[in-house]
Amino acid sequence: MNNIRIDSSLWITTLASGSRGNSTLVGDSEGNHILIDCGISCKRIISNMAELSVSPEGIKGIFITHEHTDHISGLMMLMKKYKIPVFATLGTLSEITKCKGFDNSYKKIMYKINADHPFYFNDFRVNSFNIPHDAAEPVGFSFEKYGT
Repeated sequence: MNNIRIDSSLWITTLASGSRGNSTLVGDSEGNHILIDCGISCKRIISNMAELSVSPEGIKGIFITHEHTDHISGLMMLMKKYKIPVFATLGTLSEITKCKGFDNSYKKIMYKINADHPFYFNDFRVNSFNIPHDAAEPVGFSFEKYGT
């Protein structure tokens, strides 16, 4: 895992990448952390974050690009154990609710986003955009710090 420093206040680390699972961690100098995709086990995500001195309680939100297993396999356990808010498009959220192990109580921490409609989350401006992929409503994300 390599931290890539974007600027003095923002960094990004790939926790896993490839057909066996995808997960990326974005953080800032104030300790705000965002997880993009959870395609590896919850245990592995937590272990990889611990190497970076980031606790699961430090994750402010999870942003899901699409519903394929290599992007959500650890999501249910993270939702169950840590109650971290999840953000995804309606198409992606609908597919996630059909997954094995999904509990309807998770819906209260799931939030619909719309592609090409930026919004603010903690200290980040979140930009989402449509991407071509064989999924329900896939998006990519970019994050910008604001207020610095």
